[in-house]
Amino acid sequence: MAASHPSPDIILLGIVLPGIGSLETLSRINNLYTDSRVILLSDYERAEFCFRAMRLGAHDVVLDPYAPGHLGLSIQNALGTINLLSEIKRLKRELRIKHDFKEIIGSSPALCKMMDDLRRMAENNLPVLFRGESGTGKELAARTLHYNSQRFDEPFFTINCAVLRKESSLEEVFAPILTTLSRKDRKPGSEWQCHQGGTLFLDEIGDMDPAIWVKLLERIGPDGNFRVSSSGPTIGARLFFSVRTDPRDLERAERVISSLSERFAPREIGVPPLRDRPGDIDPLVKHFLSEFEVGAHGLITRVSREALEVLGAYGWPGNIRELKNIVRQASLMNAASPIDPEDLPPSIRTGAVRTDDWAGSIQAGDMVDSKRGEPAIGAGKPPLIDHPPREENPAFNFSLRETEKRQIRRALGHTGGNLSRAASLLGISRSALYRRLEKLGISR
Repeated sequence: MAASHPSPDIILLGIVLPGIGSLETLSRINNLYTDSRVILLSDYERAEFCFRAMRLGAHDVVLDPYAPGHLGLSIQNALGTINLLSEIKRLKRELRIKHDFKEIIGSSPALCKMMDDLRRMAENNLPVLFRGESGTGKELAARTLHYNSQRFDEPFFTINCAVLRKESSLEEVFAPILTTLSRKDRKPGSEWQCHQGGTLFLDEIGDMDPAIWVKLLERIGPDGNFRVSSSGPTIGARLFFSVRTDPRDLERAERVISSLSERFAPREIGVPPLRDRPGDIDPLVKHFLSEFEVGAHGLITRVSREALEVLGAYGWPGNIRELKNIVRQASLMNAASPIDPEDLPPSIRTGAVRTDDWAGSIQAGDMVDSKRGEPAIGAGKPPLIDHPPREENPAFNFSLRETEKRQIRRALGHTGGNLSRAASLLGISRSALYRRLEKLGISR
């Protein structure tokens, strides 16, 4: 049975009712008006009975005499709860729109194959393994699958497996998940239940410490049920995994995938590298520029045809993440004109770069910020011409050197000489920028 008219926000229910009685009335109200908040009105003699009724879904109790301040505060709190639940529903709708299938940019055959796999896997609750190189968008694909599946209304949890370095970190990571999933039913005051739902995304499972991986397997069953502790409740969630399949780590990735297949038998979805979808570079660039414009990060609204040709010829070892960084840098540094080839970093203009070519040549100082010990902004792509290409024409090398100096000077000028921000714009680490300044004879 359903209500024939909109649900009232607040229902004031007297505890002394003729006929079916107050508890039966409360039960029927809960079935008819699932979004309404019920406030019980009672006297002190029936207070115990009234509080038992709250366990059935009543929002609050106001005892006789009904002080205007007490009743008003109870109504105000109930309205606040209604507004909060309404905001949660709105945010969930926005998440579904944001992660709709059409929001993944591109129409290349490789991407269409991935989209077909996502749509097929959205119809079931089987575990899924996303495999792809760094920067291809594995987490975006995972979120898209979750928000287009039967579990779209449930939480999506991401665990960065690279940070799991000790057994105690498992409790730290899983405790918030337990708090969220082992929650009360949607009506306030109901009994605690073990909530079966949501999606658990174990990101970059290959980066997890092997000893922690063994401990994690002890807590997660093949069906997705897991325990935060040996004595804790069992939580059910759909399992997603991701594995980085960069060419230099391919052998390790295959071992991890084999281990996952033996334990969970996940369905695999390949996230294609950008070099396999060159036709998507143009719409991706336009999408990123639109994002930066909305966020007031840049004013560029178009890219020249020549610049797009240069971007299309590059190998993109850092994939979409690298492309987004390059477009962001160019838009920030050239706010008054379209992006032209000379606005792109020299490493992009020198042509296609194969991932396995540059992987072994990147120095450790270029990949890690020496100050924080973290991956530097722009890590995952070649340094700014630390290894210039071989070229027979010396005039070309001289021009390339001057172009690089000009780009670095523009970055320093744009950031007021701030080396950290300039390095971020250039897509290299601060230590790498120091070396380029010394090598090229550039003063801050």
